[in-house]
Amino acid sequence: MNILWYVMLLVGGIGIDRVTKWWAMTTSVDTTLCSCMNFSLLWNRGVTWGLFDDTAEVGFYILLGFIVLVTLFFAVYTFYYRYYCQRAFIVFEICVLSGAISNSVDRFLYGAVIDFIQLHLGSWYWPTFNVADIFIVIGVSGLMVRALFFEG
Repeated sequence: MNILWYVMLLVGGIGIDRVTKWWAMTTSVDTTLCSCMNFSLLWNRGVTWGLFDDTAEVGFYILLGFIVLVTLFFAVYTFYYRYYCQRAFIVFEICVLSGAISNSVDRFLYGAVIDFIQLHLGSWYWPTFNVADIFIVIGVSGLMVRALFFEG
């Protein structure tokens, strides 16, 4: 696959997430879609499932710096393997990068990640998430399957 397709996938993933977050911020999001899913705007200053959400301002910037460094490292890793190891299929890495970059944009612009999708079963709620998180989960899941069943 040509590198242009990967760049378009990266930009497209970021774009889809940015548009859905814009929609969540500009509409009244408290909407029930079905008995197990609703939209409700939440600002997450932490990481996965709100971990480290209560850290002080300095902790937030340390966390932000760490996330940006890990994302940059992963981007270099992805494109290094694409060019130098002739790995022709880096879609899963691109999914992770698009989600990580879009969530990092939220942290820079708003000081928190915009989450708005809620899944629940009765009174049990899964932590609120966004489209970027979906891309990250798809990417990491694909990387795990590829590593377990198709490599080495």
